[in-house]
Amino acid sequence: MHSATLLPALCLLPLVAGLPFSERVDQVLRSYDPTSRLNSRGPKSSKHGGTYQTQFTGVTWDQRNWRLQSTVLDQGHYESRGSIANGYIGLNVAGAGPFFELDTAVDGDVINGWPLFSRRQTFAGLAGFYDLQPTTNGSNFPWLDQYGDDSAISGVPHWGGLILDLGNGEYLDATVDNSTISDYTTTYDYKAGVLSWDYKWTPKNANGSFGIEYKIFANKLDVNQAVVQLSITPSANGSASVVNVIDGYSAVRTDFVSSGNESDAIYTAIKPVGVSNVTAWIYAALDGDDAFDFSSATLVKDKPYVHQNDSSIAQSVNVNFTAGTTITINKFVGAASTDAFPDPQ
Repeated sequence: MHSATLLPALCLLPLVAGLPFSERVDQVLRSYDPTSRLNSRGPKSSKHGGTYQTQFTGVTWDQRNWRLQSTVLDQGHYESRGSIANGYIGLNVAGAGPFFELDTAVDGDVINGWPLFSRRQTFAGLAGFYDLQPTTNGSNFPWLDQYGDDSAISGVPHWGGLILDLGNGEYLDATVDNSTISDYTTTYDYKAGVLSWDYKWTPKNANGSFGIEYKIFANKLDVNQAVVQLSITPSANGSASVVNVIDGYSAVRTDFVSSGNESDAIYTAIKPVGVSNVTAWIYAALDGDDAFDFSSATLVKDKPYVHQNDSSIAQSVNVNFTAGTTITINKFVGAASTDAFPDPQ
């Protein structure tokens, strides 16, 4: 999904703003209710306009429903990533789903620009969560360094990851083999604030295929909360694990404080570099259908989809598949820091 498509899309918004607020809210809620005839997948009749092709291949704008959609899976490129935020927490995610992702080099270049010149990758952040460092890699006025330190926004661990791991090296994350993905669609629903993916995954060394649907949402009323949802429709019976990942590789310009599991949740905590009196906490817990065995929850390490970092933590649960039966698991996320909340943990 290309950010450059947003400008022409935004020009269309006044045309649909005439719908009463209550009707727009009701329409959004019903579109994500699986029992409703108006659902997020079905075709939409439009008395206020239709769907428009943008200047980018495979990218369309749905005027009535405020949905920007792409049918092109573009991996490892920051231009094609979506982001969700609510004014306090924010997350940038991969093209294949709500995962952490490193950029793939284009002409040898994977470095961000001035003033940090850091590695391009997905970012997770909290409003106001800044570090204190002697200098940045670039400066217009280096002579100002004599008067004090610089400050740059610090990242927090990337909390979006919900990985389907089939074992034997077959797993679904940002690096999934493009040739194993078909019928790909990603949609940003601007009315609902929901970013979603829908596609078929056919692993090369596994039995059958999987219908995959991810959704991610940051709560605008309770700004500490976010939800990631994964729905799986297998073509064959089988078993696997789903892994709840908090990836510390995105916690740039931070120092590790602690991590672990508490009740049914996992957590990690970090401080911005150079700021000793601020700590941020990220919690994540799973819930879902009976096919998931939550009593099997186990902390996992040394997996390729969990980057080596002190603040990384991951927990897996077992799942049994029945051919043709859709199962759903939800990841509930909480995030807060001491500079914004009196009791963030």
